[in-house]
Amino acid sequence: PSRGLGDVYKRQVSITVTCEEIKNAKVAAQISEDEGCKPQQLFKDYEYAQMDVNMRDNLRIKESMSLPNGKTDISELVWDDVDVRNVSTRMTEDGLSVSGELSVFIMYIGNDAAGSVQWYETAVPFTGIIDVSGADPDSICYVGFNMTGKNIDVRPDYDGNNRDIAVELVLDMDIRSYKDSKKTCLLYTSPSPRDG
Repeated sequence: PSRGLGDVYKRQVSITVTCEEIKNAKVAAQISEDEGCKPQQLFKDYEYAQMDVNMRDNLRIKESMSLPNGKTDISELVWDDVDVRNVSTRMTEDGLSVSGELSVFIMYIGNDAAGSVQWYETAVPFTGIIDVSGADPDSICYVGFNMTGKNIDVRPDYDGNNRDIAVELVLDMDIRSYKDSKKTCLLYTSPSPRDG
């Protein structure tokens, strides 16, 4: 369906609040034997996820697109909207690889005799990479992002007509990654060191 200036747009916003706490837990690894105490010791291997990356950084996205044939040139930009969709992240040896899609919608006054209101909507893929010190491709990543900056400019094409659209975004990336680790801990001793 076509969109006009008189259309009413509604957007539902959902907020998820989470609380995360990191604690260091002390565990016994072994008990030294001496002449007065030679306990039997039972050990167990524990597997856990250890955080190896906890950082924030900005990802800058710059993409451009052109109006298709059949659309009039842009005289004045009236309204725009950009959404970031289908974001995929992967840790590589070079850092965090980010890919996704920009959903772009613009409403503008056409450069025609009537000065008609026109609209154009498209989707553009994007890729980017964020430098991460100590990046490990085997790590498990949890990445969140927020759009903190947006700019849309209308620019002339090769023929000098205002048909090109330049989109620049800044995404604030919250990057955390974990690696699988294993540690052998003392589970039980007999007699207990407390016995005495």
